[in-house]
Amino acid sequence: MGPTKTFRAQFTHRDSIRGQFGLTDTRNCTHGADSEDSARREMNIFFPEFHAETWWKEQSEFFKDGKVHFDEERVEHVPLGKVHFGEGGFEQLPADKIS
Repeated sequence: MGPTKTFRAQFTHRDSIRGQFGLTDTRNCTHGADSEDSARREMNIFFPEFHAETWWKEQSEFFKDGKVHFDEERVEHVPLGKVHFGEGGFEQLPADKIS
């Protein structure tokens, strides 16, 4: 991502997101929390339905292993071979529908 200060990023981390695309220090192209606690607090503000502990326990391994696909209907990544239904449930996706 690069240093928060865009000017610094452009000189010390040219290949970073901020070094390449940041415009000013307040328009630095991306946001990152400064700690895990801050990240959790910010996720609760912007994504109140997301529960990090549940995600780590139930889905993180799929992402680490690259075993996810994009569910266009729900506009989210889900474990490979599964699609959402109802309130947070999953069903198996036919092999020919896995992208």
